[in-house]
Amino acid sequence: MRPCLERLQDLSECITDVAVIGAGPAGAATAIFLARQGYDVTLLDRALFPRPKPCGEYLTPGAVRLLRDELGVLPALLAQGAAWLTQERVVPHGGRCFEGPTSALACPRVVMDQVLRDRAEECGVRVREGFAARKIIWNSGAVAGVVGTGGAGESETVRARVTAGADGTHSLLARALGVIRPLPRLHRLALVGHFPAADDDPPAVTMHLPRDRSDACCGVGAACGPGRTRNINIVVPASEASLMAGRREDYFRERLRRSFPEVWELVQGAAPSGPLQSVGCFGHHTARASQDGAVLVGDAATFIHPFTGEGVFFALCGAQLAAEAIDVALRQGDVSRRTLSHYDAARRRDLMPRYRLCDAVQHIVHSPPLLAWAAERLRRSASLTEIVLQTVGDIARPTDLFSLPTLRLALGTG
Repeated sequence: MRPCLERLQDLSECITDVAVIGAGPAGAATAIFLARQGYDVTLLDRALFPRPKPCGEYLTPGAVRLLRDELGVLPALLAQGAAWLTQERVVPHGGRCFEGPTSALACPRVVMDQVLRDRAEECGVRVREGFAARKIIWNSGAVAGVVGTGGAGESETVRARVTAGADGTHSLLARALGVIRPLPRLHRLALVGHFPAADDDPPAVTMHLPRDRSDACCGVGAACGPGRTRNINIVVPASEASLMAGRREDYFRERLRRSFPEVWELVQGAAPSGPLQSVGCFGHHTARASQDGAVLVGDAATFIHPFTGEGVFFALCGAQLAAEAIDVALRQGDVSRRTLSHYDAARRRDLMPRYRLCDAVQHIVHSPPLLAWAAERLRRSASLTEIVLQTVGDIARPTDLFSLPTLRLALGTG
């Protein structure tokens, strides 16, 4: 292991074992896992924390398990306003909802990202905020670090034995590696607002599909965070960007009124607690998530549609797999793709079945007749609903959905 020669905050160049670009859940978790193994880790992010980030603020039971058992931050999240969810609901195209129990969590990203960032620092990670990554460093065809600018515009260089790109759907590292494969059908825009919650609001998360059967979805969360506000978000095709340009709030309310009247009733007389936020989602997967001296983690590796709410789970699970592969590579003194490609193999084994499940859910959601059939089966069978929610919630295995007992329940013969 090679110690950092100088503190990055003080000089324009640093040498470190691992440089992680992006301090969201994927990047912070990767840094934590590696720092616990004794490596010198530098975590870089252009933002200054705490930072707000548009998000559905929903953590699946599988993500909660990782936050509790692997990262040890669940008590801190609860202390800062995260709230338990006991029910999940789906309202299909104005039809009757189906629902089931859950042990998920509602947590603002401004809280979760700060808690994970602080946890990384507690583990010995060198955290550099206000660092905007600009250029990947190459050495004989291998990634060897990153050059960026600090808050005052000064150039800073971070040289690393391994560089992890956890910098989201527009990842600088993923673009530099040339591995992005766009999925245009997943290009989306999200509008996120926080609204006052009633004292008697249930601890539930509800996903609404549009009554007018347009290409959109709307999530309604439970009260959480320091202000105990409720998250309401709309996800629409990126082609609607021109309709909301300069008029986010008007578009938001018009879309709710037209497509999600049940949600409109909740907010029509309420003002949002702060400005609406928007975020563009670049739907893609990557040809591979490893390269000589580099790996991609979280949304930088694969972006999924937010309907199933599994983004944070994929980020945390991917971080764990990436850290294991990086640890092996550093211990062997071989950070070539040949060694780091064990990360790709682990992703195919542990994450690919869930990515495929998410894709299957999307096909069902965008087929109203198929969704109506599925919703009716779920309403009739609490056991089937529980299996589906456990699988989408990252507790059960995707293969459990295709077991003979589950298929019998789905066909109404069980």
